[in-house]
Amino acid sequence: MRTIIFLTTEIYLLEEFEQSALKRGNKLIVFYIGKFHDVNLNLFNCHFEMFNRLNIKEIVECLKNKYSFADIIFTNDEKLIDKVYEISELSNIKTYNFFENNYSRSKYNTKKVQNGKNVPKISYLEEFLSGESNLEYPLVIKPNCGYGSSGVYLLKNELELETSIRKVTKAIRIMKLWANGYNFDSKIVLEEYIEGKEYAIDMLWYKGEVVFSGICERLHGLEGHHFEDFVYYSKKLELEIEQKISKAAQDFCRAFNFETGATHTEMKITREGKVYILDNALRPGGGGCFYYIYSLKYGRNFFKIYYDIMTDQFVRSELLTKAPNEGLYFLYCNLLENGGKIKNIFFNSSEIPRTLVNTRTDIFFKKGDIIPDLQFGNTYNIFIFGKLKDNFPEVQGLNDIVKLNKCCHIEFENS
Repeated sequence: MRTIIFLTTEIYLLEEFEQSALKRGNKLIVFYIGKFHDVNLNLFNCHFEMFNRLNIKEIVECLKNKYSFADIIFTNDEKLIDKVYEISELSNIKTYNFFENNYSRSKYNTKKVQNGKNVPKISYLEEFLSGESNLEYPLVIKPNCGYGSSGVYLLKNELELETSIRKVTKAIRIMKLWANGYNFDSKIVLEEYIEGKEYAIDMLWYKGEVVFSGICERLHGLEGHHFEDFVYYSKKLELEIEQKISKAAQDFCRAFNFETGATHTEMKITREGKVYILDNALRPGGGGCFYYIYSLKYGRNFFKIYYDIMTDQFVRSELLTKAPNEGLYFLYCNLLENGGKIKNIFFNSSEIPRTLVNTRTDIFFKKGDIIPDLQFGNTYNIFIFGKLKDNFPEVQGLNDIVKLNKCCHIEFENS
């Protein structure tokens, strides 16, 4: 039996990884960092080691004293990747090399490495204010090292700049609190706004090769919703478009000598067919929520493929050729507008529009959590995904997707 160490600050994918470990006959040891929520996970094949905060010395001592025989250590948490390298070296437990040192979560640095190829123009806020950049409105303002679309705003003119700077600064302040001691760059960047269709591609890499991938299209602001609210939907695209998306994402990642793991790449394609990479992350898309709709569409368990890759148990012959399931699969990300201590969470399935089937909700907060006022634009809170009925027009179905926010009710204490 192989012993796998999983280092994480998140709990919402543990059930998926536990099932993958069971199928491989592995023993899964979860090194959890942070406050462990009192939730009913029913994890029978996992053992937990709890740490209040990231303390590499404490983690390494635990590994040496209790798990020196472990086969591999991995994480799906992007902010822990560099820490896993350090822990691996100190504990002498194997992990994978995701990329070389020239990659970082800095949006500015990663785009500069591309030397202007397939990326929008970008500058630090200070450069823009001093007139050193050649950016012109409309622009997108965002944290340099943000995540989850937090603190991302569209600027149409100079009048909106001052207000947006305050919003992004607030978002960064809150994200730094969430970072709980991890490295976090507080700088603000501005990018040229690109008109075009927006797509996301999740790729699973093994030893320098993409072994499987899934593609979604992204829609903003349906029926007057917030710019930060969005729908991703996956359907059959023209082969030329899929090839263009895949090539652009692979070229971007290979610039950093990416080897093994998961990447999530967001991009736009203009009417003229030019591709612009907007963002790239070394993790499953949406923290893993994209994998649910990809698993539905492609008939492959993306979580298991990812787990096998990260634990060096991937077998290519298990990926038999299979045509995607026709239909329209969606992922809706809902913006929370209130904050406080969560008292109760309700999901009323009777309110789901009749065009939607196989609907599931995943809420990344639990009862008892204390969360800040999220009006700064954090969308990674409520994910609802499923499939549209095949006999309804696409536009009607997509409009019904955004009505799902009425199905989810979060009650805060003293509200």
